Amino acid sequence: PLRIAAASALGNLRGAAAPAAQKLLHLLADANEAPPARRTAAESLRQIGPVDSLDASPLVKALRSPDPEERRSAAAYLGGARLALKETLPELLHILEADDSDFRPTVADALRCFGAVAVPELLKLLEKDPNVAAWAERILWDICAKEKAALEAILRALPAASDLERERIVNVLWLLGPDAAAAALKGTPGK
Repeated sequence: PLRIAAASALGNLRGAAAPAAQKLLHLLADANEAPPARRTAAESLRQIGPVDSLDASPLVKALRSPDPEERRSAAAYLGGARLALKETLPELLHILEADDSDFRPTVADALRCFGAVAVPELLKLLEKDPNVAAWAERILWDICAKEKAALEAILRALPAASDLERERIVNVLWLLGPDAAAAALKGTPGK
């Protein structure tokens, strides 16, 4: 209870609590902590907002754990905190590709936090296993719907894409609507 109250109080301080963000990240990544404390740490980190120079190694370690439940909870808390820590991106992509389908929605939520930064890596997944590619499409669609930079990144990738990648990128654009599809057709010679 004391840890939960402290984590909650830090979140209420918003950006002023940035110096404590590393401690909150350790609390969030600790599989031995009670779920309410970890959820509160995630919420507090979300309220504090982006913090430069956070050491993501505790979360990377949790995402690499052989215990699937530890990986799942680390990804869930990472997504809940809306943390886009670049060190965790490769781990999340690996989990999306390697773990079971029950885990993919949780990882997808965490990947959406990266926005346009994740687009090049998600595009690489479009030629993977159809289930993984479908998840990559969904994540790209969500990111592109919110960020113009992400949409521009997939449009830039379209001319050099393989036929399969192009088909899946067009699926994403179709879901975004006619304006995105028109922009794609303008930018793709001979199509």
